[in-house]
Amino acid sequence: MAIVIRVFRFYSYLVHLLLALFMLGVSLVSTLGPSHALQTSLLPWSGDTLCGLLFVSSLCGLASLALAVMGKLRFVFALWATAVLAMVFRGFFLGAHTFADRAGFMDGIYITVALLVAAIGAWLRSGGK
Repeated sequence: MAIVIRVFRFYSYLVHLLLALFMLGVSLVSTLGPSHALQTSLLPWSGDTLCGLLFVSSLCGLASLALAVMGKLRFVFALWATAVLAMVFRGFFLGAHTFADRAGFMDGIYITVALLVAAIGAWLRSGGK
């Protein structure tokens, strides 16, 4: 059972590392570029506010990930993973986002399920650690 928990945790770390780096990249490109007109239907913010929140959120995600990997304050990473899942679920299914077709809807389902599995992996603990 411990190996399954480790696989879930590794998956969670990998997903959130990639997500945080993506958020950091988007925020930096948008902030340093000529136009700050960043907008997405998944999040309720836009423009400079969205750029700033993506930047700060990516740093918080990377910090919580680093702490979790070092075995310290793992619950902070679990809270981060849960918050990401909640924001994505809200954006896809409870917000203003619309899907162009069935394939887009299925992509939203796959992303949400992938983040759910990552959140489960973030909350799992192995042995007495």
